[in-house]
Amino acid sequence: MSIKKTSIVIVEDEFSIALDIEMRLKKLNFNVIGTTDNADSAYILVEEECPDLVLMDIQIKGDKTGIEAAKHLFKELNIPVIFITAQRDNKTFNQALDAEPYGYILKPFVDIDLKNTIDLALKKHYSELETKKIIELEKSKISGQIDTVIKNESFFIKDKNAVHRIDMKSILYLEALDNYTHIFTHEGRFTVHNFLKDVTEKLPQNSFLRVHRSYVVAINQIQTIKENTIVIGKNTIPVSRSYRQTLLDKINML
Repeated sequence: MSIKKTSIVIVEDEFSIALDIEMRLKKLNFNVIGTTDNADSAYILVEEECPDLVLMDIQIKGDKTGIEAAKHLFKELNIPVIFITAQRDNKTFNQALDAEPYGYILKPFVDIDLKNTIDLALKKHYSELETKKIIELEKSKISGQIDTVIKNESFFIKDKNAVHRIDMKSILYLEALDNYTHIFTHEGRFTVHNFLKDVTEKLPQNSFLRVHRSYVVAINQIQTIKENTIVIGKNTIPVSRSYRQTLLDKINML
């Protein structure tokens, strides 16, 4: 049984440096799944490939800095970022801290520093995900598994003590949490021990739409669509650019 390699995206504006980093990572047994030199293409690449981590230069091409790109990737996609930079001044470092990076490596660097920083970053990120999962599950009204779906109108969630009915019309949106899925309804939040993809397949396809790798929304609950978010009640849900056009095609616009 082969062990899955850590997947990494490189965002670096100098081709020769990006190539050197890629070769180093491959030698260290990491899987480089893409390289780009600007923020916009980095967003698309990360959304499509869902890497474990991004190595980001602070000075990149385009009108957005690596710091701005890192903030977006962490906030919207929850992807950890390590900065790799030649800038040694305190001002740049303090600005980088606002992006909540998982590491900060100064060029030039040696391979062992690169590997140790990546390993520490991933350990921290996975630990945070596990803690978040525990906290989120404790907040849920019910934690169980989908038991039965009735004519696309409702389904039952079976937990240790009972079976609970959820009406499809009451669902606002769904959120992925690793191998769990939160189901947000008018009555509260429920959690099932199923992947988002598996839960979505049990829902009526004409009523629900995936808008992000971690979110599925009930189309009739959408109140406002902005450039990269949807508003449902008091909740703001991110919309990935790869799903935006499908969303606009699906809704009825006057």
